[in-house]
Amino acid sequence: MRDIFECMDANGLLRHSHMLSGYTPSAAALQVVGSIVDRLREINPELIYLLDPVCGDDGKLYVAEEVIPLYKQLLTKATLTTPNQFEAELFVSRKITTLATLRLALSDFHKTYGLPNVLISSCEIPRSDLRDFTFPEAIEGEKFLVCAGSSRTEEAEKSFIILLPRYEEHFEGVGDTFSALTLAHFDQEYAAHPISALAQTAETVLASLGAITDTTRQAALLATRTDSTISLVPSPDETPSARISRLRAMELKLVQSQEAILRPSIKYRAQAL
Repeated sequence: MRDIFECMDANGLLRHSHMLSGYTPSAAALQVVGSIVDRLREINPELIYLLDPVCGDDGKLYVAEEVIPLYKQLLTKATLTTPNQFEAELFVSRKITTLATLRLALSDFHKTYGLPNVLISSCEIPRSDLRDFTFPEAIEGEKFLVCAGSSRTEEAEKSFIILLPRYEEHFEGVGDTFSALTLAHFDQEYAAHPISALAQTAETVLASLGAITDTTRQAALLATRTDSTISLVPSPDETPSARISRLRAMELKLVQSQEAILRPSIKYRAQAL
């Protein structure tokens, strides 16, 4: 990995304006990522670096413990990070169980790492904590998730949440798509949105992602009609062959959703914290 980027540098090919890093389970590789960020920022001080700190979910780590301190170092270099709830809790050493702890966690990222922008892709907050917020009609019962973000400037912290419907199915690749679209849409100079540029970005990304998952879900449901052995919801006793069938059925339909990626229709609006 280091050789590849040193050769790119030697040939004058490190002229990027944006960089994204994601799942990197090796500590050695993560150290290289840090050196690449430094070199790109040396060439272009305006580099926008999105760190997706992929290291665990559902209460479990799936990377070596030794990469966690390296991720923390990378957070100090990032323009924007997109952790899930488990990862956010890990990096700020705070459980997110209420709206109050969510606010504190967002602020912790700014204070601890000097990070300008943080976007927690999804977390669970009790409905009772959200009485002052407007729930979209599409959200029924208790099946909803909260996407939360915050941007910090010299003047203030501007935080927000977006309420989203929650599906029972497990979609493979949603986190990667979320981060890629976030980097593609993020514009630090966007000034028209009433909350922040990051809020505008999150609305746009979630609009595309919602359409992608809807298209994927419909295709998967169609697959179950022709093959009754396919289950779209993972179970504790799932066999390897059943898991493969489920993952194939739930693979994101990105090509089929290209119109929604290019021209998303925003459904869920950011609400200021």
